[in-house]
Amino acid sequence: MKTTINVATCNFEANGKGDRQLWQKMHDHLAALSLDLLLRQETWDALDHGGELHEAAKTALAMDGWIGQRCCTGVYANPLTFDPLRGWSHDVGPMWALPPTVQAFRLRAAGPQSLPLIAASYHLAYNNADQRLLEARDATRWPDKWWPLEDRRSVQLPVLIGGDHNSDPQAGAPGEPAQRDLSTILDRVHLAHRTYLAPDGTLVLDDRPDRVLRIALDDIARHLAERPGHGRKLTPTVHGSDTQGAGSRIDRIYASPLLLPALVDVEVIDATGLSDHHIVLGRFDAEALAEILRHPQPQPADRISPATAP
Repeated sequence: MKTTINVATCNFEANGKGDRQLWQKMHDHLAALSLDLLLRQETWDALDHGGELHEAAKTALAMDGWIGQRCCTGVYANPLTFDPLRGWSHDVGPMWALPPTVQAFRLRAAGPQSLPLIAASYHLAYNNADQRLLEARDATRWPDKWWPLEDRRSVQLPVLIGGDHNSDPQAGAPGEPAQRDLSTILDRVHLAHRTYLAPDGTLVLDDRPDRVLRIALDDIARHLAERPGHGRKLTPTVHGSDTQGAGSRIDRIYASPLLLPALVDVEVIDATGLSDHHIVLGRFDAEALAEILRHPQPQPADRISPATAP
């Protein structure tokens, strides 16, 4: 059995833009990470020509794969680690500009009676803060699926979800890069895309998707950064520019609180020269994760109160 379960999110720009050599380099880069779950964005054209790119990705990664509507996103899983159960990729609601891919799995090492786990890859709208807020709220449907336990209790199915949020995380975590100063965003179109109007008419940098998602779930990088002794985990995943301000942690993975005791590391993997986004990699202790899924304990309903919500 592997010592860690490795989960990554990767927005590979335009699926390589038709450059097959670049496409192969990125997939070799991903394969070297020994992944068990991969949440992909911008899987454009993956199902063209009989699904040639999708099949090539499965071969290169040694993973099974599922592509969502309009080839916007995909989920890949190591078949030695996870057994697929069912998907929700064609039941994602009408509000998504770029439909997500949602798939349930069972961790093989946890056994056939263990709690399933839901994985989702998504790509929030790049140009509309209000759209992103709707999409983030809709994403909270996935951790609201319940599973009966033997003692007449039930537990919400745990999730690992992630992708390109096209919006900044909330400031304040130890080591979190400062939010971009709006005066440094000289690209006025980008400024319109990444802000919203407050009730008093002022422009505010959009971090609302992160705030909404962290009511229901936890940002794994932020969670680990808040643990003593874990150092800097909140590295930007996109570079800054002269017109769009400083780099930011646009790409993030969120997990159910149930899974967090098994989390051991988060790393941003440099993808410079391959994509305009870096890769976020989370590592979970395999034995601890299997035990959690074998013997899940319902989480307290009052984990976050309205007064302390992020």
